[in-house]
Amino acid sequence: MSRRGFSLVEVMVSSAIGVVVIAGAVAGGMGMQSLSLAQEQRMVAQQSLRAASDLLTLEFQKAGSGLGNVRLNLGGAVTQGAVAVTSAATFANDSTFEGPSGDYASLVSDALVLYSGRTSALVSLACCSGAALGVCGSCRVRDGNSTCAAVNASGAFTSGQSLVYVNQTLGLACAQTVNATPSSDRIVSSSGLLSLGSPAIDDPCNDLSSFWCSAGTYAMQLDAVALRVNWKATTTGGAQRPRLQLDPDGPYGPAPWQDLLWDVERLQVRQMTDDLTAPGTFIFYPDATAGRPALDQCTTSTCVVAGGLDVKDTALGVGLSTADALKLQLQRRLRGVEVTLLARTGSADGTLIDRTEHGFRTDAHGLFKDGFSRRRVVFQVAPRNFGLTEVSP
Repeated sequence: MSRRGFSLVEVMVSSAIGVVVIAGAVAGGMGMQSLSLAQEQRMVAQQSLRAASDLLTLEFQKAGSGLGNVRLNLGGAVTQGAVAVTSAATFANDSTFEGPSGDYASLVSDALVLYSGRTSALVSLACCSGAALGVCGSCRVRDGNSTCAAVNASGAFTSGQSLVYVNQTLGLACAQTVNATPSSDRIVSSSGLLSLGSPAIDDPCNDLSSFWCSAGTYAMQLDAVALRVNWKATTTGGAQRPRLQLDPDGPYGPAPWQDLLWDVERLQVRQMTDDLTAPGTFIFYPDATAGRPALDQCTTSTCVVAGGLDVKDTALGVGLSTADALKLQLQRRLRGVEVTLLARTGSADGTLIDRTEHGFRTDAHGLFKDGFSRRRVVFQVAPRNFGLTEVSP
């Protein structure tokens, strides 16, 4: 039997073949790993969108609880509806915030503040005994700096808390701050939230001949939640990284903004109002095709109240500029919102970057070819507490 071994040439050839096979296997494995990582990141982006859309849906549905489409006076000159949208928000006086810049400057987001009353702590007001009635005639529910509850209010409010007095007949809600925890049926409170202070002299919340003369008024704890997309880098000199942030007690509470979901790039909101000239249809703000701006940017020359005004619309405008009154009249007809969210993967694939000297190219969906994979979701939601609000031409 021959004991001849492999020749040097045979060993070298077989080794070369082995190296090629191993290299192919490694390359294939790395490709699979890269593909798996990319898929995982896309799934994370999709999950972020799902979580964000679920959160926003719940918050929008809760907005206006106990309030409806009223004029909400927060104090000072700040008057809003229960759904307050700031289009292309810049937060100019907030050093903790940055909007998108450079190639991403076009991704500026809207900001939201959603108000609701805590109906589990609702207290009806009653006529104050012994109060000087003045122009109120037979009933006055506010006596000096206190209001009179129909029951003992000691378990409903605490000192320093925000509360809101609501008169649905007038379509008006007045926010105040509790000065002392009630020990009886008297709720001691001062006008306006925190530093906002008291509304203007001609504001309906200061009108002692109407708002404070009705025993149909009630008080609730006032809740607020704010949302925005912040691009500010988390380290000095670091790259911008977008994330959805939440302020759990709104812009006038002490709690800070909190990072909620990373890599959410954009939040856009379109408000949907009733078109009384075509029942069952909605008017969108903004609507570029129709030439309508965002609702908060409306002027008397760019927006109109379809179907005309009624008595309550006129009351909503007391003490406001014409443009501010118009926005509230449109807000009163709010029936839903359309939300667009855009999220990207946590890291970029350099092989997918396609740019020119003027910036990144875009794909068929208008998304940047910057190496990030993106997901977009668009959904509509109706605030539950606005659906039954009466609107008549």
